[in-house]
Amino acid sequence: MWPPLLGNHMGLPLHDKFRIRTNIQSIRATDSWEDQTALGADAGKMVMDGDGDGWGYNLGALLDVNESVSLGFAYRSSSTVNIHGTATLSGIAACAAAMFTCLFPCFF
Repeated sequence: MWPPLLGNHMGLPLHDKFRIRTNIQSIRATDSWEDQTALGADAGKMVMDGDGDGWGYNLGALLDVNESVSLGFAYRSSSTVNIHGTATLSGIAACAAAMFTCLFPCFF
């Protein structure tokens, strides 16, 4: 699912031939995932559900060299969205269930 973006643009003319622009983005993501082969068994099933948010920004500058030539620079920051939620395992073999119970006791 594509996350919705919410942003605010702001521009500032520093000179009649030089301008800068910035943009701050708020990102919200929701995801749900289901897989029956992740555990290596046809009978096993894994369901994950979660949501999260993050921030990012863009910077840009434009210089008008003359009437027909302009030089520009743009930078886009990386954005990280940490998804928090739940994971449910079901229908897995007893030996695999014991391994997951030892490694991830909060799921069982």
